Amino acid sequence: MSKNKRFSQVLSEHGVSRSEYARRIGVTVSAVGSWCREGKPLGFDPIERLLIEFPDVDARWLITGIESNHLVVSNKSNQSTEVKENYSPLVDYLRDDISRLNEEVRKLTSENGALKREIELIKGKQ
Repeated sequence: MSKNKRFSQVLSEHGVSRSEYARRIGVTVSAVGSWCREGKPLGFDPIERLLIEFPDVDARWLITGIESNHLVVSNKSNQSTEVKENYSPLVDYLRDDISRLNEEVRKLTSENGALKREIELIKGKQ
């Protein structure tokens, strides 16, 4: 099975349509469609985005098609995921990085609101 088919399989197994996935990560539906299509090269960025969106996916399997027993084990309901020791540092790093990025987005959103208010005040004085 190709990387593209495995990519498409992940979406299907998580019950996420291409359009829903595209909306979640901020790309076009056609971009997601091209990532799922046979014969189209699947680069690092789509793989990275998929692994961030679905941390229970076995990265080695997604990239190579070889299943790993030591990476991530998850039940079918996707309610509990046990991360074994070999991948704990990576998962922790990604979670910390996502938290840091979310905090940065909150700060920028707040700054943006303040700048909009200042612009409105300046416009009102003219």
